[in-house]
Amino acid sequence: LSREVLVPADPARDALEVVRLRFQLPPGAQPGVPPAHVKVRAPDAPGQTGRVRAYSMLLGAGDAPRAFNLTVKVYPGGPPRSRGTSNYLGGVAVGESVHVPQTRTVPFAEAPAGVRRAGMVAFGVGIAECLEPMEELLRAGAEVRLLYASRDEASIVHAAELRALLAAHASLRVHHF
Repeated sequence: LSREVLVPADPARDALEVVRLRFQLPPGAQPGVPPAHVKVRAPDAPGQTGRVRAYSMLLGAGDAPRAFNLTVKVYPGGPPRSRGTSNYLGGVAVGESVHVPQTRTVPFAEAPAGVRRAGMVAFGVGIAECLEPMEELLRAGAEVRLLYASRDEASIVHAAELRALLAAHASLRVHHF
């Protein structure tokens, strides 16, 4: 449905591109509930089949029903040195289809309503899988502390979402390194 560059590639900083890809599930498919993961399969390459990687689905994808976002750090290259799934996703054009063999909900160890305090640690693009669980915990009244590390300020992924959560929830503290 859409493609947005969250962090542009910058060889001078040794920074790789990070994109947000918005997908629509086909009719009849259900995305589950947060937190959720999706497995994406890149087309087979010479000498390499089954190029599947798991990504965190962000289900709060706006007004489109059954839409979800993937945050992808686009690593260059591919087979035979790597599966090349992120490089494949980085080149997917708006309107193209992607093979998603599996979506699944990752259950909380404890229901958000039962959590008083929670701590999270995220590095770079890993913030994507923290956003929706953090939001669920905050809505349930938990205090949440996030330690978030990125290469530099220009490499902060989902900065707008983090600012919005901070503005909406006094019980959230973010420590960026």
